[in-house]
Amino acid sequence: MPPNTMHIAIICEPLRTFESIFSCYISNVPSFTLTRKAAEGLENKSALSGFLESPESFWDPKDNANGLAKNPMSFDGLHSQQWNSLWLTNLSKLEVNFKLVMITTEHFYEFLVLLGAVLDLIPQDLAYIHLNTCAPQDVVQLDDITKARIRALNSLGLCFFLLQLFWEKAEQYGHGLRMEVALLRSHMRGSQCCVARRGEPPGERQNLVRPWQTDTVTIRGYQVQRNLTQQEQGFCVQPVLRQYHAHLYLPQQGRDMRALNTH
Repeated sequence: MPPNTMHIAIICEPLRTFESIFSCYISNVPSFTLTRKAAEGLENKSALSGFLESPESFWDPKDNANGLAKNPMSFDGLHSQQWNSLWLTNLSKLEVNFKLVMITTEHFYEFLVLLGAVLDLIPQDLAYIHLNTCAPQDVVQLDDITKARIRALNSLGLCFFLLQLFWEKAEQYGHGLRMEVALLRSHMRGSQCCVARRGEPPGERQNLVRPWQTDTVTIRGYQVQRNLTQQEQGFCVQPVLRQYHAHLYLPQQGRDMRALNTH
């Protein structure tokens, strides 16, 4: 990337992220699969609880396929053997190299306002609709003991470090942050009018907006409201696109992503 490139990233809140990863990848991550098999003969104990009670019994750090089973948000950029020796160094690089790192916490609206300030965006540009969310019956409710065990297993302080940076940036933004958040929420309500109120079964969706599905949970999608004007359809279809990056790639690069050589 050019030297003046502005780097921005987003990560998920660690507690709910780990529950989601465990549910969605239980058939793909070896340690999760072993846990599910061990829990099949036990009553009143979920596979997630069994794994968190004794993760060392299932997790093999030498198997790269187990990368998502511990500190998954650090797995993509930092080898497990480097976690202890290079962690603080990488945190400092993160602060220098990234203009903003957002976290999907209860302060996500505040993060969006800061993003708008960095990229000179208006609230309408920042409005969004929740995508890739599990159906309610597939979401495991986390009690206090489970939350504590997830925190202990995912002890690298990435999220906490970034939250500290966030509050520093929020203080620099000033008292107008609360007003901008209220304005963004009003645009969010407008975006919600674009879609049907109920989550759509994935089998009834068109390919353009059908969410990715796993073999263990159902990922909800949306149906764009009918009887919209052509202008409204253009605005409303974009937030529910299955692959919005592919939608952006064509006008930016002048060719379809599928034409790229992926070898």
